[in-house]
Amino acid sequence: MKIVFSRKGFDSEYGKAASPIFQDSRKMISLPLPLKVKYRKSTLTQYDHLSVDGISLGKLVHDLSRKRQTDPAHLDPDLQRKMLPRLPGWRPMFCKTSVTHLKKHGVGEGDLIFFFGSFRNVRTNSCGDYEYADKRTEHVIFGWFQIGRSLPVGKQNRADAPDWARFHPHFYGDRLGELLIAPDELCLKGLRGNIPGAGVFERYHKDLVLTAPLPNYHKGYWKLPLAFRPERNKSLLSFHDRVKWKIKGKDLFLRTADVGQDFVFDADSRPDAVEWAKKLIRDKH
Repeated sequence: MKIVFSRKGFDSEYGKAASPIFQDSRKMISLPLPLKVKYRKSTLTQYDHLSVDGISLGKLVHDLSRKRQTDPAHLDPDLQRKMLPRLPGWRPMFCKTSVTHLKKHGVGEGDLIFFFGSFRNVRTNSCGDYEYADKRTEHVIFGWFQIGRSLPVGKQNRADAPDWARFHPHFYGDRLGELLIAPDELCLKGLRGNIPGAGVFERYHKDLVLTAPLPNYHKGYWKLPLAFRPERNKSLLSFHDRVKWKIKGKDLFLRTADVGQDFVFDADSRPDAVEWAKKLIRDKH
């Protein structure tokens, strides 16, 4: 089995901001990436079309990044039915465009993706606008996705896609790839309880934080369980063969690679890593 850490949402390069952790409720919302100008005709979805529990994503991106509420949003991954009005049959979906890297590492049906992004504490000021409450930005896991069936994307395949999937931005461009569809229920041995095949972690919790809790921190300096340690000095996490791993007690520390969007961990020989993943979803979903 493969466990993938996939970087998504606003950050210092894309969006020029961080996704919010609301200071009062600890609620998290991952802000979808903005589209580059040349791709803006490839989606029908604007930020002001999106909301979660009465919170407008249009208002959030305007206040936190000064982007327009009518700017197009790249809603991928698409994990929450309630974020946007849906046609019957909707399923959580995610477009796998980094086909070469994921294919090289054998990622496919049944494997598990954890989506993470840059998050920062947010509060509401006296004018009713959102603003950042402090300077610390952390990498936080905000969603999970088990890979089920897939569909080919690209505008040439839009007519053959299910009605509920045709709005996805990757059906409006020439870029090829696969649209991954999550199963109705998570299917991991020993995990019971009718847990959805994909979803979001709605509340911030320290167990979802990847960034190490150190005073002189960098958001890309992670703390992970020992289950992810190298094997015979060889990393089992893609893009991280040459980084320095440090073990301190029961914790593993590493400075993550600046390159790469998807980091693939081979858990075939690490059942303890799978147990960590199952516990995280079961306890925090």
